[in-house]
Amino acid sequence: MRNLTRCWRAVVEEQVHSFLTSRWRDDDFVPRYCEHFSNLQKASSELFGPRAAFLLALQNGCAGALLKLPFLRAAHVSFLCPLPWDLSPQTLSSPPQSCPPPMFPLSKKHVLV
Repeated sequence: MRNLTRCWRAVVEEQVHSFLTSRWRDDDFVPRYCEHFSNLQKASSELFGPRAAFLLALQNGCAGALLKLPFLRAAHVSFLCPLPWDLSPQTLSSPPQSCPPPMFPLSKKHVLV
C-alpha cells in the first residue's frame, strides 16, 4: 500500500503543480483551485475510499506542488489560498465547501507588506 500512496501523491503533485503554474494569475484562481482540489478529493475517495494514508497523500501532494513553484509565485499562491479559512464565518457569505486546508495558514500576527 505504501507504493500506491506514493504514486497517488506524485499524481496529485503533478496535477496541482500543472494547475498552479498555468492558473496562478487568474482572477478566479481560488474558486478554481477549490474545484480542482474537490475533483482530486473525489477521485481519491472513489479510488481508495476514506483511508487516511490517501488523504494525507492528497494533502502532501498539494504541498509538494507548492514547493516546486518559484518563491514569489508560491508566496502569492499561499497568500491567496488560506484567505477563506482566515476570515470569520460572518465575513464570508458562502465559504467554499471543498477547499484544501491552508498550506501556510495566516493569522492576525502575519502581515504581508
